[in-house]
Amino acid sequence: MRAIALTISLLLLGGCVDADSIGRQNAVKQMHEIATRDYRAWTLEHPPSCASLMLPSARYEVLRVADVISPDRDGLDTTLAAGSWVLDVADGARQHGCKDFARGLYQAVMFKYIGVSYASLRDRARVGIDDLR
Repeated sequence: MRAIALTISLLLLGGCVDADSIGRQNAVKQMHEIATRDYRAWTLEHPPSCASLMLPSARYEVLRVADVISPDRDGLDTTLAAGSWVLDVADGARQHGCKDFARGLYQAVMFKYIGVSYASLRDRARVGIDDLR
């Protein structure tokens, strides 16, 4: 799983694959699948546990894909989507009582997505942090 994410990440980072050349929507869908695969596996655990090894793996994958996406190369819409994937994982962890884990992801969004274009992501992260109190 990680090998696929790393391969796509490296290809995109290296400019070897242009998201437009393979179809932007298809590329975004594939990135979403990779970014959230471990998170989805974690949600299928009965019950999802904050101590599960899938949770740190989910954080790694979603942040890795979000780091690879560039608004200049991939577009603002794709960058916003990647930020929302991070928030989806944070929200899910919060809903299952993994407060420290969720807080870390919310804070990552607050620090990564600076500027007017990302206000919606920061607002959503603030709401999540407020809900942790």
